[in-house]
Amino acid sequence: MHQQPKFSWWEKEGLNRWADFAVVGAGITGLSAAYFLKKRAPQARVLVLEKGGRPEGATVRSAGFACFGSASELLADVKSMGESEAFDLASRRYNGLTLLREIHGDLALEYEHCGGFEVFFKEEKEKADKVLQQLEKVNQQLKERGEFKQEVFSVLQRDEAEALGFKNIHLVVKNKFEGGLHPQKLWDSLLAKCLEIGVEYRSGVEVKQVESGRLVGLDFELPCEKILVANNAFAQAWLPEEVRAARAQVWVSEVLATPFPKGTFHHQEGYNYFRGHAGRLILGGGRHIAPEEESTFSTENSEQIRQYLLEELLPRLFRNNPPKMVESWAGTMGIGGSKKPRIGLWKPGVWTAIRMGGMGIALGTLAGKMGAELMIEH
Repeated sequence: MHQQPKFSWWEKEGLNRWADFAVVGAGITGLSAAYFLKKRAPQARVLVLEKGGRPEGATVRSAGFACFGSASELLADVKSMGESEAFDLASRRYNGLTLLREIHGDLALEYEHCGGFEVFFKEEKEKADKVLQQLEKVNQQLKERGEFKQEVFSVLQRDEAEALGFKNIHLVVKNKFEGGLHPQKLWDSLLAKCLEIGVEYRSGVEVKQVESGRLVGLDFELPCEKILVANNAFAQAWLPEEVRAARAQVWVSEVLATPFPKGTFHHQEGYNYFRGHAGRLILGGGRHIAPEEESTFSTENSEQIRQYLLEELLPRLFRNNPPKMVESWAGTMGIGGSKKPRIGLWKPGVWTAIRMGGMGIALGTLAGKMGAELMIEH
């Protein structure tokens, strides 16, 4: 069994030396926080620690959806959180996406502003009708937050919906403000921006204890003035009542004979999602059919979710035979009793920016900025 080698004296020198700011986790949130910390305090030592060789959560393991919530998902959030909190959170997600694009630029992200589409099949007519009844109200609530001058959601005409080529389609609701991006290019750009301004990054460094004034690992003890825990689901080790793991499983098809319809597609309140990319289909989700089993840090794919996505959902997306799926993986999201991220003080000198609720691409940049501002100002 392979064991992590001991740190050299040189490595330990950097890990045992005082840091003004230390960030645990090098995903979108952690690196964004480090970026904003260094921008605000250029002379400070800002150090990011990542336990893996690369982020092990959903940052580079997602399906690349730049989304902030389908209509049915927002309505489900209203039911669980209340109207004000649900739409405020949707607004925050959109602001996070806007900030992400402003910092990196669409070219670096390989961002495609293709719109988001929520799909309802014929047997889901009752669900679709409920969404339709509330759509005007949803649009109004979002416009009242000030970010949107136009209606967010609209219904595709029957011929437009049929042109997608899905079987037994009943209704398609479009969100004109959503799109897709390349998660690895997002992370590459973020890391490059951090290193360029002097943020220090250490991978393969696992933090075992988070204490006021220090981080402790197997072979180091890092003294630091202020700490941000930004490792999302992995913070469960220290805050089990605040966040838990949720596995997101994804499959990719062979190259398609004809291009998949343009857009990012959602189904079942956003639990299922699919999009075309590089001539292939990316298909993921299914967590809602086995929530207990999917509350895991495992990055293996499960047979139950495979059958659901590939044998039940996939054939609906093609009028002819569906393509062969050739690759699969899973990522770990952080969820909790509330969909609101936990951004704030945990204990003296230690803050958190965790629990992105499956919306890390949308929330991570803004959550990192908010965490950084709290650390600078207190």
